[in-house]
Amino acid sequence: DFGDRGDITSLATIPKGVTATGEFIAKEEGVLAGIAVAERVFTLVDDNIKRIWLAQDGEKVREGQSIGVIEGNAQSVLAAERLALNFVQRMSGIATLTSRMKAKLGESPT
Repeated sequence: DFGDRGDITSLATIPKGVTATGEFIAKEEGVLAGIAVAERVFTLVDDNIKRIWLAQDGEKVREGQSIGVIEGNAQSVLAAERLALNFVQRMSGIATLTSRMKAKLGESPT
């Protein structure tokens, strides 16, 4: 819980100046969505977090595929990654189901 004091667990247990690296990996095959929202989360929490996206919104991804890598202040990375990941997971789930429904409809007009 961020609240008005930040991530108190990270603040209490991780010294300032410690850096961390994280990797976003697809848990299953699907359609990626939410990278733009994740970018906004990282920008708002700490724009100094380095982000390298290896896939973009709308791309099909396979299980185990690396989607992106982040690196920066450990407190900031931990504060931002959970919220960013929640958005990416939820939005990718919607995009994947939409893609599957579209495929089942084929060329149907409805």
